[in-house]
Amino acid sequence: MPTEDKFTDIMRGRRPVSDVRQIVAEWRRDGGDEARDFSMKILRDDGRAQECAEDRTGG
Repeated sequence: MPTEDKFTDIMRGRRPVSDVRQIVAEWRRDGGDEARDFSMKILRDDGRAQECAEDRTGG
């Protein structure tokens, strides 16, 4: 099941909020961080990325 569907289930009350940590861990295990980094690199290279405050402050 796609990660987005899991979060939709939480928002609709079909899964408990306590599942969020597990869902994020699965997303990371399955390459989520790498996919996000790849996408951000493409957006930065194209000048279309918006940095979040955390990235700008190093925090």
